[in-house]
Amino acid sequence: MNTTRFEYLLALERTGTMTGVAKAYFISPSAVSQCLKNEEAQLGHPLFRSENHRMVPTEAGQISLNGARKILEIREATMDRLNIIPQKHHSIRLAVAPML
Repeated sequence: MNTTRFEYLLALERTGTMTGVAKAYFISPSAVSQCLKNEEAQLGHPLFRSENHRMVPTEAGQISLNGARKILEIREATMDRLNIIPQKHHSIRLAVAPML
């Protein structure tokens, strides 16, 4: 499950800058910008606005960020539940006759 874009958006809310997100995730600021543009295009609303050299969520951004938090919480809970299921390991036994 790829939830990286949600993590980037939440990091943008926390850090307030594309550079802050880029440094945290070892990607370029332009990759963060492209991710934001893609999300805004998909949702049809601007998610952040620039205010005093910081990125601030819009009303649509707040709604989207709340949804992103829920998605990440569900993913985490799902992974926790999956980790308690014993993993079945199957073994294959081979018998090989020596070659003469």
